[in-house]
Amino acid sequence: MDSAFRRRRKTKTSLDVASLASVLAGLSIDDPTIHDDDDAFGALGLINLLSPAQPLVDIIFVHGLAGGSRKTWSSSKKLQHFWPKEWLSRDPGFEHARVYSFGYRSDWINTKSSILDVGVFAETLLASIQSSPSMVENRDSRIIFVAHSMGGLVVKKACIDANTSSNYQDIASRIESIFFLGTPHNGSEIAKTAETIVALSPFHGNKPYVKDLIPASTMIRTINHDFPRYSKNLQLFSFIETLETRVGGTSRLIVSRDSAVMGYANEKRIHMNKDHRGICKFETPTDPDFIILRNNLCWTINNVIQRWNASLYEHDAETLRNLQDYLDVREKPEDVLIELEDVALPGSASWFFNSSLFCMWRDCGTRELGQLDSFSSPGTLESPQMLWVNALPGAGKSILASQVVNHLEDHNMNCYYYFFSLEDRMKSSVSGLLRSIAFQMAANYPNIRQKLLRLKESGVSLDSDKNKLIWRKLFVNCIFTYRIDRPQYWIIDALDECRDFDNLLAMFGKVETSFPLRIFLTSRPLPQIKNKMESLSIGVCEYYLNVDDIEQNIKRFIQDGPHSQVLHHTSDLRRQKLTGKILAKSEGCFLWVVLVMQELEHAYSTEDVERILDEIPPGMDKLYTRALTEIVGADEERKRVTKAMLSFVVCAMRPLTVGELAHALRIHLRVTLLENAIRSACGNIIHVNKSGRVCLVHQTARDFLLDHGLFETFKMNFTDGNHSIALICLDYLRSTHMRPVKVPASLGPSTDRIERRLGSSPFAQYACMHFSDHIKKGSSDDDILLESLYKFLTANGISWIEHVAACGKLSVLVQTSQNLRGFLYARGKRKPLIDEKSQFIERWSVDLIRIVAKFGKHLTKLPQSIYVLVPPLAPRESAIASQYDRRRGIDIVSMSNDAWDDRLCGISFQEARPTAVASGESTFAIGLQNGTVLVYDNVTFQLLHSFQHGEAVKMMQYSSTGDLLISAGRRRSRLWNVLDNIEVWEETTTVDPLSLAFTDGDRRVIGITRSNILIERDTTSGREVKRIVRPSSHLGPSIHFISGGDINCASLDVAANLLATVHRGHPIILSELDTNEEIGQCEPNMVAGTREVAVLEPVVAVAICPNPDVNLLAVVHRDGALTTYDTGARGALVETVQDFIHVQLACSPDGRTIAVGEVSGMILLYEAVTLRLIYRINHRSDLAIRAIAFSANSERLIDIRESQCNVWEPPVLMRTDLQETESMSDMLPAYNDHNRADETENVSEITAITSTSCGEFVICGTSNGSVVLHRTDTGRKINTLYEHAARSCISQISISSHVIVSIGGTNDLVVKRYRSQIDWTSEGLLHEYTKEPIRQVLFNSEGTKLLVAFDCSAVLRELGPNGTTHKFHRPSAETWANDPASPDRLYAIRHDAVALYTWNDLSLDATLAEAVLQRTDTVPLIVQYVGLASRRHDLGIVYSSSASGPVSTFGALLPCSSFAGKGLPPVNLGPIRTSIRVHHIIGISDGKIFFLNKDLWVCSVALGSEGARCSYHMFIPDEWLKANNRPLLILTAKSELALVKRDEVVIIKRPFTYSTVFST
Repeated sequence: MDSAFRRRRKTKTSLDVASLASVLAGLSIDDPTIHDDDDAFGALGLINLLSPAQPLVDIIFVHGLAGGSRKTWSSSKKLQHFWPKEWLSRDPGFEHARVYSFGYRSDWINTKSSILDVGVFAETLLASIQSSPSMVENRDSRIIFVAHSMGGLVVKKACIDANTSSNYQDIASRIESIFFLGTPHNGSEIAKTAETIVALSPFHGNKPYVKDLIPASTMIRTINHDFPRYSKNLQLFSFIETLETRVGGTSRLIVSRDSAVMGYANEKRIHMNKDHRGICKFETPTDPDFIILRNNLCWTINNVIQRWNASLYEHDAETLRNLQDYLDVREKPEDVLIELEDVALPGSASWFFNSSLFCMWRDCGTRELGQLDSFSSPGTLESPQMLWVNALPGAGKSILASQVVNHLEDHNMNCYYYFFSLEDRMKSSVSGLLRSIAFQMAANYPNIRQKLLRLKESGVSLDSDKNKLIWRKLFVNCIFTYRIDRPQYWIIDALDECRDFDNLLAMFGKVETSFPLRIFLTSRPLPQIKNKMESLSIGVCEYYLNVDDIEQNIKRFIQDGPHSQVLHHTSDLRRQKLTGKILAKSEGCFLWVVLVMQELEHAYSTEDVERILDEIPPGMDKLYTRALTEIVGADEERKRVTKAMLSFVVCAMRPLTVGELAHALRIHLRVTLLENAIRSACGNIIHVNKSGRVCLVHQTARDFLLDHGLFETFKMNFTDGNHSIALICLDYLRSTHMRPVKVPASLGPSTDRIERRLGSSPFAQYACMHFSDHIKKGSSDDDILLESLYKFLTANGISWIEHVAACGKLSVLVQTSQNLRGFLYARGKRKPLIDEKSQFIERWSVDLIRIVAKFGKHLTKLPQSIYVLVPPLAPRESAIASQYDRRRGIDIVSMSNDAWDDRLCGISFQEARPTAVASGESTFAIGLQNGTVLVYDNVTFQLLHSFQHGEAVKMMQYSSTGDLLISAGRRRSRLWNVLDNIEVWEETTTVDPLSLAFTDGDRRVIGITRSNILIERDTTSGREVKRIVRPSSHLGPSIHFISGGDINCASLDVAANLLATVHRGHPIILSELDTNEEIGQCEPNMVAGTREVAVLEPVVAVAICPNPDVNLLAVVHRDGALTTYDTGARGALVETVQDFIHVQLACSPDGRTIAVGEVSGMILLYEAVTLRLIYRINHRSDLAIRAIAFSANSERLIDIRESQCNVWEPPVLMRTDLQETESMSDMLPAYNDHNRADETENVSEITAITSTSCGEFVICGTSNGSVVLHRTDTGRKINTLYEHAARSCISQISISSHVIVSIGGTNDLVVKRYRSQIDWTSEGLLHEYTKEPIRQVLFNSEGTKLLVAFDCSAVLRELGPNGTTHKFHRPSAETWANDPASPDRLYAIRHDAVALYTWNDLSLDATLAEAVLQRTDTVPLIVQYVGLASRRHDLGIVYSSSASGPVSTFGALLPCSSFAGKGLPPVNLGPIRTSIRVHHIIGISDGKIFFLNKDLWVCSVALGSEGARCSYHMFIPDEWLKANNRPLLILTAKSELALVKRDEVVIIKRPFTYSTVFST
């Protein structure tokens, strides 16, 4: 079925039988599967002959008496004569037909007896259909039977049985039509003769099925009686033989006309010029009888397809639109093809299609090598997978490629194509090819479509710059895993215009031969391509289009092409002369002829034709020069327009549409360009293609213009062109079209603004996506460009970010950051970047990468958040924050970091602590203590997948391509496919692995265990393929093995074939991986002046530098020393440093940097070769680092500590344009203390926080027992109020009128009275160490009494010198709260009851019994939070479920004023929407619950409203959370948020200014 985005085949009313016959001539060899006469009959059962991509119809061929599944349908043993397989597979009319042949034993001449009859054959046929996997897989396909002779009776009986048997009802409903070829519906007289022979012959056994063919037999009568009842809705065709068949010495009709027809109303009767044997056999597709049969089959199939189109077209179209967005396929694949078809002449490439080499490539090597003609190149293989056609520029290679596409499609072959073009960055990339081919294959194969959609649904991203990754994601791990029986043809034109053809060919060379792929390539004859072709391991054939080949096409084009009419008005003699002149001047360049013929169309006489031909120079460069010379002579206005147009066409990142180009010229020249003026402005150099894009006429035009044409004519080069386009893009981006919105309380959808913008300016999308590409390629010296860029970022930079984020193109922000950095780097080589504008742009380049890293997931979800939510969270010195008006919206005070630090992103884990980290090409993974493996995107840092390892993860390792990840623990190892989000295998292990690595092209994974055993496993099955118990004799007699293994750490390097193992008390051993041969030992130098070796300090970490050019082994010792050894010099010591206490170790993939985790939490970066300290990263935490990993590009670091993961990007690792020969020591200054992310201080973290009733202050408890005071207007600390004598960590703090209570640890109770909120002088009221842990403290409203709640009791104390104490014993888990309706009472709230007590003596109110909550479910709840809900004296209560599974949060409203009189339970107990995962309750105010959800959005839900929707106000950066993921975040009386960041209080003012609602 054709879909909205798949190229529609040309409508074919009839088959091109001559072309098909020509194709079949290449199969004029005997079928290699036939070895004897038995094989010639064909196999028994249901045999699949043809499996299309999307089967809608199943055609089943059923032979007759003495026939066979192959013999009946083939006139010889040659492949070309088995027409149901060879002919129909090449017929476009059968594109959606799956073809079978059914074989059964019907050889009546056989001497053995048989019990089989027509009924048994019919039952066997039905059973074969029902058990066929392919027939079962597509239960909606319709069935067409084609039956010869007795096979027709078998099919009729099968139809009857299917309708009458409950076992086969589904088959009966699928039967569409039956074709009867010479079927004896009323029996055959010759059957009597056959039965007589069988009965009289002593050599022949009984054959019941022969008796069934006798006229008036029981079987005939039964079938003729029952079949009309079940065939009323079927389309029946009866084909009648008209020639007698020679039997013995006579000739006769085997099936008479009366017996060959049934006389039904729904029966179509057709006479064929055939005898009984020949009615189902044909010599060539040109046979008129075959054409009749074929056309009727096609008519039936088309009826089925039309019904399918009506029901499935819309569904498929929507599916493909989603896939098109996911694969980022911007244009229909056929757009270029259609243009080339206009030039190509039908049949002009027949010489090529009839050549032996092409036929061999097309037909999968079925031709004999001896039949090859002169077309074949030396070294031709029997079954070439790749055919490379090369020729000089303009020779017509693209046209030939388009003709190959049409040839294959005309013969029903699965063909996919791509035309490279340097005019478009995407169309010159490997990524563009892979995406387009994947999309085309998905459009053809529903199963492939579903596989790719599953990738999308599982969150697998496709990074446009990661070609190898896309190849593996889309093809190796997806498309190539789908079983396809038919050849898949890829036609790829202009390989020389691919920017990375080296890697593309390398990919093709690794395609498994099990996948039936055939690749056709065209290119210029570049030696680089030839050399790469020769190195491939697959079969490659080469053909060079010489002048004789090209002139065939040229002559045909001149005579019959679309512009040939200009010569038809001349005499034959003159026409021959003109044709000869064109041929001679063309020099074998087809493109030159096309352009010349177009120009000749404007000639007004024969003489004018001759004059034009005389004036036109030969060769493309001279032709282009002539066109530009005409422009030079034109007026200045035309020259200006032409120069601008050529700049865009040559330098644009992709071809612009007419509308885009017209709007760009309007911006640049204030000229409104008409479409028909484009060609006249630039002569024959550019044209508008069928998709409305302005393109160069050919790649040779681009080469000419870039080499000298532009400069000689307009004094402009490639850099100037990009510079000009950059200024035009910036002119638009600075305009009012991109003006930021005036921020209301609730922003409207970003899509509305973008649609309006694109509607008013077609150029908007191009400018937004590509302006920075042109800036980087333009002139970095130009101050005007710098000024324009500065003005754009100052005025409209934020609205541009919204536009890009709303389009889902966050990678554009990353690319822009890199481009701006490159622009400034180039500019800095010529002048210092000390001016304000350069520094502002540099800040923007930093901001962009940080915005994506820290806020990418939020921007994707809510693009308009860039206006109001992102800027206040950015450091105040950042560019984006400097453009934000803090007076109107959210404002954040008291943040210590005024500039971005080195941390790109921080991730907190609420479930368990991280224990392992690994980084791949496009993702990184974190393993947790609870066995969870989390996979994150490297660019956006969004969570992509979550796996369950089943135990604490000790170690992880990515494959070289990044698609496989192995996780290992103490008892098991598991391999995951992170792209498909599936587990590949799980294997049980008995010892800890110490190091893991992938080898053999990721087909094997190898590990070294603590027991010094090397284990190698197959990555496909997990099967252990090698186990080597490594020898230890080289360590000498002093080694003693102990329980638990004899090595404590190790490092593998497969590329260097190296293994380093650390044995207790012995030097580090270096060994070869493959032979286990020791190659060296790493040990300290001799002690000076003695023969003693320095003491061997135990090793805690070891790592081999992964760069094979850097022969280094890095080692961290227990005493903190960092040492490097030369692995290429048998382990010789290189350098040692001992500046810090090192505990963790990692080497960068490029071999330049060693990262070491220090015991205090610092990360130290050393130059690998010299061990010179080049950078230090200090985290604002002294938490020890558990593990470190470098990113694949060596530019980032990932660490795990406590419950956090941090991603760092220190500038020292960003080596823009660094030459390979440069040392980092040469490019970096000596280390100093300014190279750090945060200053390290001996500070005490805030561990508890509360707010005063006025909201002007917050009081905090710290980890060292201090109680400190902060102002909310600045967040700054004022002073320390008091300190706990025990200096224990403050766990709780509460304040009332002039009284503060704090809990040190869980038992140290301190109560202080302060005089006023001016001087805050305090005096002690109470200090007590309790025996039980304190669970809650609560003051009464006056602050004269204090309730201290324990797990099994509560104590009421009157504060003062003579205060009394009341103790309440009750094992419960109440949460206590003051009654807002009565200051003398307080509530005790449990999950199942609410009780009211008096503050006087903690007695239950005499007038009120406990009010039990009435709930319909039985899920146990816990009270999570209680607070004053509104000024109406209501309490808000938040419950959460404690059952296993997802935690649900419930909100309840307690009407306190009516509770005392009636004892009513809380109302509106109901869950906050189950899709909202509550992480932390912030507070209750104004009838709303404010909370932090799992994605760290500050949200609110109204209490007392059934099904209230959740409002989202702002988000909190992940790294702001505490290391243990317990947020300290409260709501003050001024409706401000106070949040703790380690030792500081961050005050968020007006946090609820903005509100939005997301659909669930």
